Amino acid sequence: MFQQVMFVKWGSGADEATPRYEEVVAGGRQSRAANRKLVAPLTLRLDQQGRFHLYSPGDGAILARQHAVVGRTSLDASDSEAIDFAPSTDGYHVLFRDPARAALLVSIDRSGAVRWRRNDLASEPDRVVLTPSGLFVGGRLTPESWLQIDAETGSTIGRLELTHVAMRPFIAPDGALVSATYFPELRRRGVLVVDPNTRRETAAVADKQLYGPLTRAFGTDAAHALYLFGQAAEQTSSSVLVIGSDAKLQHSLPLDALFAPGPGRPVVAARFVGSEIHLLGLHGAKSTEQVALPARLRDLMPERLTLIAADRRQLVFDLRDELGFAADRVTLDRVTGAIEPVGTADDCALVPGMQPIETWDVSAEGAVHVPVVSEEGLSVVRIDL
Repeated sequence: MFQQVMFVKWGSGADEATPRYEEVVAGGRQSRAANRKLVAPLTLRLDQQGRFHLYSPGDGAILARQHAVVGRTSLDASDSEAIDFAPSTDGYHVLFRDPARAALLVSIDRSGAVRWRRNDLASEPDRVVLTPSGLFVGGRLTPESWLQIDAETGSTIGRLELTHVAMRPFIAPDGALVSATYFPELRRRGVLVVDPNTRRETAAVADKQLYGPLTRAFGTDAAHALYLFGQAAEQTSSSVLVIGSDAKLQHSLPLDALFAPGPGRPVVAARFVGSEIHLLGLHGAKSTEQVALPARLRDLMPERLTLIAADRRQLVFDLRDELGFAADRVTLDRVTGAIEPVGTADDCALVPGMQPIETWDVSAEGAVHVPVVSEEGLSVVRIDL
């Protein structure tokens, strides 16, 4: 179910990724704050040929990989940050945002040469989608109106004006745009499928329990199902959820944490189940191990308890305060059940685990691909539902 399909080592080589770190200081009740560093999002995109394209923020480049590195494209946009990109057959369409939040859309070939650029985009777009009928650019401020651009020339074709809002749409293999949507008169969310050529919209209302997760969609498949990650109403664990174009729940896979240390080492998934944590894959791909939690931790789960590391000896947790901020970091000895605070070292400790859902992607057949960071590098974990 969980399989590591790609690994990129941290470094500055041609086949390596250079991360950009964001330092986090969290201490709360500790006498000394624990310094931690997060890896800035490394966006993953799949193309129609099944190749992986990974944005490396530390050096501003996109790595194209299949079984090995097949290309590296440097992005030159001064101090701007790449917030989204769409791979094409011979290059990339990259959406940048500078420190003043101005947007820039650049089309480049695989050598990094600029083919065209647009710096006249309004409304702070944060999403670019490549379809057979052109590029669509939009974002949270105008989810009902998407700018359509000729992918070859960069000229404006027009606007896709929708009856329903499209919340961060995804491209299906047949060219349809699939997204979450909102029904204001019902105060409900659902699924929207749009044919960009005919402008035909098909919308369906989802159950109330899916209202929250429908803000966290990350992909679609050939059947126009929408893939989400979040916690549905009355669930005690986060899950990967699959919702059909009819807005009905098709599949649910509980998943609270995912770790992939590197090649040759097991991919470990974790779920909060009652008063236990279930670890999948720690002793083999099909293994499941149940770990009972002491009362101190059990009383905090799941909202105030985050698992950040797991091995055969111990579990490491971040404990959150009433406002949701990280307060303490502790280890749970799996043999003795002892809980110990994590001491603070001079060097920052990397926080491993899943990257944000905006970096995930889904293949046409419905395989979920999740970028997972570790001390050694970045793994892409495939989840077959």
